[in-house]
Amino acid sequence: MDAICPNTISFLSNPKFTSKLAQNSNIVAILVSLEDAQRIDIEIEKIITENPKSVFFDIHNEFYKLNILRQVTKIDPDASVASSAYVSPYNVIIGSGVIIHPHATILDGVSIKKGTIIGPGAVIGTHGFHCYDDINGNKKKVYHDGKVIIGENVEIGSNVSIDKGLMGRDTIIGDHTKIDNLVHIAHRVHIGCSCLVAAGAIISGSVTTGNDIWIGPGAIISNRVTLGNNAQVLIGSVVVRNVEDKGRVSGNFAMDHFKRILER
Repeated sequence: MDAICPNTISFLSNPKFTSKLAQNSNIVAILVSLEDAQRIDIEIEKIITENPKSVFFDIHNEFYKLNILRQVTKIDPDASVASSAYVSPYNVIIGSGVIIHPHATILDGVSIKKGTIIGPGAVIGTHGFHCYDDINGNKKKVYHDGKVIIGENVEIGSNVSIDKGLMGRDTIIGDHTKIDNLVHIAHRVHIGCSCLVAAGAIISGSVTTGNDIWIGPGAIISNRVTLGNNAQVLIGSVVVRNVEDKGRVSGNFAMDHFKRILER
């Protein structure tokens, strides 16, 4: 229900999300069961089907395959790409001064701006882990049609994985951000400028961060969470709620760090 493109078709598999549907003017039609369609009274085109979510993602995957664009990859002459690195021949843009270390993989749909460093073994542009049951009840992954956009003077550590965007929201890493080894960044994540993400952190889908944030070693940020400017997530924290500007959280589940200390 977070569609950001106009004239979007979505699905409703649970009536509890009707209020969110009504708040999003980008959605002009929904796939919905007959039973649920009779329960909602908002003015929107209703397409009746027994399995709204399954049909929706089956259609999405077919459209993805039919609409793949293949533009020849562009690598600036001033970039340095290790001989053992893999760069997709299509839909990649690599800017001036970029360094791609050995055994890194840059898949299609990735843009890397000037001065950025991609560490050994990093994999950029993977399809995210968004799965569903198709109309036959089989588990399938959703094809990701978005991009990964990495800003200027970013440093990506060894064995980092970064997923593509999906359905109108690209994955974006802001200028001057530094990402340590073994970090996973899921689909549709927006990380601000001059951020620091320490080793082993996991940033789940559709997370949004401000600028100058710190995410400590082994921290986990749940999907759709927002971290404000200058926020700090301390070592091993599990964050399931938004963190305000200059907020400092710790623990599982994470809360204000100073309140946690006082409670001990």
